[in-house]
Amino acid sequence: VLTALKDNTALAEIPVIMLTMADDRDSGYALGASEYLMKPVNVERLLSVLQRYESRKSTGPVLVVEDDLNSREMLCTLVERRGWPVQAVENGRLALECLHRYTPSLVLLDLMMPEVDGFDVIQAMRNHPEWRNIPVVVVTAKELTAEERQWLSSQIQGFYQKGGLDRQNLLDEIEELVELMAVSNG
Repeated sequence: VLTALKDNTALAEIPVIMLTMADDRDSGYALGASEYLMKPVNVERLLSVLQRYESRKSTGPVLVVEDDLNSREMLCTLVERRGWPVQAVENGRLALECLHRYTPSLVLLDLMMPEVDGFDVIQAMRNHPEWRNIPVVVVTAKELTAEERQWLSSQIQGFYQKGGLDRQNLLDEIEELVELMAVSNG
């Protein structure tokens, strides 16, 4: 199982803590285990190891990409109230610059922006190996064509129309995606 996990590029970076009766630490570490604990497991030792990996979780900020100042501030406030760090930019070009500097937990993205629109940001993210798995939730006022909706459904994790924005549903989805990103970044 450990070999299969480490061979899968989507899972390879997740720390694996082996809890086993076999006294073969060298093999466990050679296969990619992050920690190797012998049974019966000392509870304090296990909690210490788990705490060490919990503190290493890399949950970057939620990146809000929105050209309208009022909408940008509203989205930032919603996210900050949940206790997540936020980075906000006003267009897609600046969002791509941010992605070169750090990995956000999630991108909240408008589609209609000057310079580089949201469609181009999504396309760039999905074409870049390090950005491909970052969750994207679109929040836009744009009326989408059937073709645009179909393309987006295969590229993003959520879609919200600004006019009918259900803030609680948006927050719940953000929370779920941020937690999933944190787990996958181990």
